[in-house]
Amino acid sequence: MPLPIILALAAATAAPAATPAPVASPPLVTQKVPDESAATKAANQAASMSMFAEMAVKALDRILPPQPDPDPARMALARNVMDGFMPVGSMSRMTDQMTDNLMLGMYERMMAMTGTELSNAIGMPISTGPDAGLTLRQQASKGDPVFDARIKAYAGAFKDQMREMITMMEPKMRDGMARAMARRFDAPQLADLNRFYSTDTGRAFGRDMMLLWIDGDVYRGMFAAVPDMMRAMPKSAERFAAIDRQYPWPKKAAVVAAPEVKKAAPHKKK
Repeated sequence: MPLPIILALAAATAAPAATPAPVASPPLVTQKVPDESAATKAANQAASMSMFAEMAVKALDRILPPQPDPDPARMALARNVMDGFMPVGSMSRMTDQMTDNLMLGMYERMMAMTGTELSNAIGMPISTGPDAGLTLRQQASKGDPVFDARIKAYAGAFKDQMREMITMMEPKMRDGMARAMARRFDAPQLADLNRFYSTDTGRAFGRDMMLLWIDGDVYRGMFAAVPDMMRAMPKSAERFAAIDRQYPWPKKAAVVAAPEVKKAAPHKKK
C-alpha cells in the first residue's frame, strides 16, 4: 500500500475526527509545470528504455531459452579460441574503422562533388539549378555555415557512443560465442583452432576478421546484388499472395452503427 495512504489511515484512526467549521473554497490556482530540461528528458527516456529492455530479455528467455551448459573442458578450449578468433577490443576497432574510413570517408568524397558530378554519377538530374556547379559542401554551407562542423561533431559523438555501447556488449557476446563453439566443435577440433590462432597467420586473421565485414569491397559486393534482388521482388510478392489465397485471413466484422435515437417533440400546452 502506498505510504501516503498508510499515513492517511493512521491519522484517521488515531483520534475521532472533529467536525470542521465550514470554510470557503480557496480560489483555483493553476500552477505552471516547469519544462523538463534536456538532461531530465534523456534520463526519463533512458529509464523507460532500460525497463523495456529488461522485459524483452525476460521474454527472450521464454522464446529462445538458454542451451545446456557445454562440457567444462570444451568450454575452456573454446574460450581460448575466442582470444584468437575475436581478440578483446575487436568490436571497438570495427566501430572506429566504420566511422572513420567508411562513413566519414564516403561523406568527404560525396561532399567534394559538385551537383553536376553527382547527377552524372547517379544518372539522374538531381541538381540542375544555378548551384549545380558548387560542391555539395558549398551548397549546404550557404545557409548554414556550421553544417560541416555539425556533421563531423555528430560523427565523433556517434563513434564515442558506439564504442561505449560495444564495450558493454563485447564480453557477453564473446561468452555466448564461446558457448556456441563448445557445443558445435569437439575437443580435437577446438585444439586445431587453437593451434591455428596461435600462429602469425591465425593472429592476423583474428585481428582483422571483424574488419572484413566493413571493407569497401564487401559493401560494394552487397550493393551490387541489390538490382537483382529488386527484380526478384515480384516473384516473392506472388508467393506470399498465393499463401494468402490458400489461407485467407478472417474477414473483419462489419461495424454496425447504432440506430439514431429521435428526440420526442416537446409537449405543447393547450
